[in-house]
Amino acid sequence: MKPGERAFEEMTSGVFAQLLRVPLDGFRWEAALEPSILDSQPDEPGPWLVYPAPIGESAPVRQYPPLAEPSLHRRFARRTPTEKQVLTFANSHGMLGHGRSRASPSGPSLVLAESYTFWCQEWLKLATLLRVWDLARQEDEELGAYFHWMKQPKRVIATLVTGQEGLLRGLARRAFVAGIGPRLPPDAMAQNVLIASEALGDEELLARWKYDDPIEPARYYVHQQVNRRMHGHVHPAVLLYRKGQIFFFPDCLLSAMYVHFALEISGRPRAAKLCERNGCGEYFIPTNRADQRFCDDRCRKLASYHRLKQPKA
Repeated sequence: MKPGERAFEEMTSGVFAQLLRVPLDGFRWEAALEPSILDSQPDEPGPWLVYPAPIGESAPVRQYPPLAEPSLHRRFARRTPTEKQVLTFANSHGMLGHGRSRASPSGPSLVLAESYTFWCQEWLKLATLLRVWDLARQEDEELGAYFHWMKQPKRVIATLVTGQEGLLRGLARRAFVAGIGPRLPPDAMAQNVLIASEALGDEELLARWKYDDPIEPARYYVHQQVNRRMHGHVHPAVLLYRKGQIFFFPDCLLSAMYVHFALEISGRPRAAKLCERNGCGEYFIPTNRADQRFCDDRCRKLASYHRLKQPKA
């Protein structure tokens, strides 16, 4: 094996495998980039996270296996995506994988870039699903405020609202403090999602649920959304040099994080735990040992500091 190469086993988690590349020179922010003739998507405001080399040119890279980090999706969702935080995460893990061809006003070269708006939108989507999933796992009655049953026609509608009284009030507050609110999508503050309806042929599904119970619709919603985010982005392949084994390959960092989420739902990795530091409120997947109590070193040190400050009995 050549220096810097990874063993195949390092890239895998169950039947999934992936190896991503991150430029050694890191990414940079560009305030304004113009659409290129290769980019047919609707335009977005800047700033833009830019790959260090123009399209068609190479840059020195390092390789890493994102599936070897089982809590990657939760670490992404718990960061408030300021420009500084996005740059730090990207320099460690790469772009989300939906880069667009953009033209720089200062030169003729095209660059691969992802907008800050796009990162904020994906953060909100994943953070929302994780919040719903954690409440459903706890069978928290709070979900009753967001998953509403209707008798005629029989159906369930999810109203996922951010803001002072909403499902994501903590995330919304963090977003406001970070100054990213205007970059969130127009419907981010109130999403009405049809979960199930007889008109959609879900009679059997509805019959299995207890009327007015929000827990099962919430679980269904999370499963449904995670499946949608992986659809078309996780591809099977038969590997000749692995004795014909079949593995599934996520096509980008974003799809890898949803694979991690799917594996968490399935119970494959260790179950997510609530950080024991008072005031944290974050869930994490233990990575070092099963009895890990804190989500990171910062929370561990803060908990120890406050414990030592308490007066002795």
